This record gives sequence, structure tokens and C-alpha cells, in this order.
Amino acid sequence: MGFHRLRIGALLAATWLCAPAAFAAAPSADALDAMMQRTGRDASAEHQRQLDTALSAAPSLRKQLAQLAASGQLTAIEIVPDDRAPSVRNQNFAGATQDSRIVLTSGLLDALRQNRIDDVVRAEDMLPDNTVFVLAHLGQHLAARKQAELDDAELKSEIEKGMAAAKAASTPFDATAIVGKSIDKAIAREAQAMIVGWNAVVDAGIQANGGKQINAYQMFTLLRNLRYGSLFIKALDEKPTRLQLLSNGIPVDARNIGAIVDALKQSKLYDIE
Repeated sequence: MGFHRLRIGALLAATWLCAPAAFAAAPSADALDAMMQRTGRDASAEHQRQLDTALSAAPSLRKQLAQLAASGQLTAIEIVPDDRAPSVRNQNFAGATQDSRIVLTSGLLDALRQNRIDDVVRAEDMLPDNTVFVLAHLGQHLAARKQAELDDAELKSEIEKGMAAAKAASTPFDATAIVGKSIDKAIAREAQAMIVGWNAVVDAGIQANGGKQINAYQMFTLLRNLRYGSLFIKALDEKPTRLQLLSNGIPVDARNIGAIVDALKQSKLYDIE
């Protein structure tokens, strides 16, 4: 345990930088509030409280979901039993987007409340809100849905053209490069959603810190205890595309998306999609 603490601390020391805080006006939350009221009619009191707490914890998350709700890209947050887990490409996930809905299993919500790994407790520890991460992550997938649909249509078109050309030339059709490019785009979208999720967790940490930027130790405890933190730790150790951590989050740029992509390719499949 001590080795991992030292290892993560060293990686943070190499990459953690201070950055100015950014503030932006929030959109009208009428559509989001109405949607959350509908969610509350079907959710347990505990799960509803958990979702409400997450939305209150991170202003950036509330702004993100309010924009999606106002545009019609997000119409519902559904909580389903574990045996009705959402399926994406014939794979079940505990949390996923389906059409304009965020679908979460009750078991996932219960697990997200577990946000401490270490037995040693210090007064300055800052614990992550895993629910904030998951909602922001899946919200980003909704925001990117149109691009994902365009990419799928492009894949289908390129395969059809390639098959026609191969048939005309009486040669075998090799879809490896076409499919590989499509997979790379999907992994990049997943990487961006991971970054958006982390940034929302950092935002919640800043709010819990009285609006002050969090220090390196607080960043360490957020990263160490986050349910999905191992991915970011792996990306911190990637060279030459090492992840860049700022005190207010991770910049969503080619360098950091690339670092997360590399880490994803070496990681197990996560329970959210």
C-alpha cells in the first residue's frame, strides 16, 4: 500500500500544475429540474438523494446536464434493477446511455457510494464523488452521440464502397484498416468522456474546499479513492504522452486524450459505457 502511495505521489509531483479557475454562467435548469422530478417518482429515496447530492456538488455537472436537458439530448435518468442492465453492442454495462437516456443500475449506484480505499484516514483527505464522475461521463457520451452516429454511418459507407470495389476487381475485401479507424474514434470518445468525468469530480472537490483550488495531496486522495482512478494513474505513467493534471482538472486536448487512449487500450472493460 505504501509503495502505491509513493508511486502516485511521485507521478503527481511530476505532472500537477496550478491553473486559474474558470467560471461560466449556467443555462436555465427548468428542463433538468422537471426531469429530476420524474426520476424521483421511480427512484428510491436514497438513490434520489444521491443523484441530487451529485448535481449540487459540482456546478459544472449541473450546467452540463442542464444544457443537455434543455436541448433534448437528455430526457431521462433511469434507475433499473441489476438484471435489467443496459446493453451496448451486445455487452451489458451497469451504466450507459440509450437514445436520450442515462440508464444506471441500482447496484451501480450503491457501489458508487463506496469512495474510500485506504484504511488510514487523515483530516485533509478529499474523497471523490463517484456519482458525479459517472453522470458527467455519460453526459459527455450523450453530447457526442451525433458525432458517433456520423462515424458509424461513415464506417458503413466505407465498408460498402470497399466491398463493391473488391468485387469489381475480383479481390478479397480487407476491412481491417477501416474498422480500426472506427475503433480508434470510439476509444477517443471514451477517453474524452473519462476526462470530463474527472473534471467534474475536481469541480466538486473545489466546491467542498470552499471554492479554493485543491492542493497536490487532495488531488492524490481524489485520484487514489476514485472508483475509476486506476485509469488515470496508468495514464500518468505513460510516456511520452503522460497525462497532464492541473489543479482544476485535465485539459481536453489531443495530448491528454491520447494518454487516456493509451491507458484504455491496456485496461479492462469498465462497467460504464
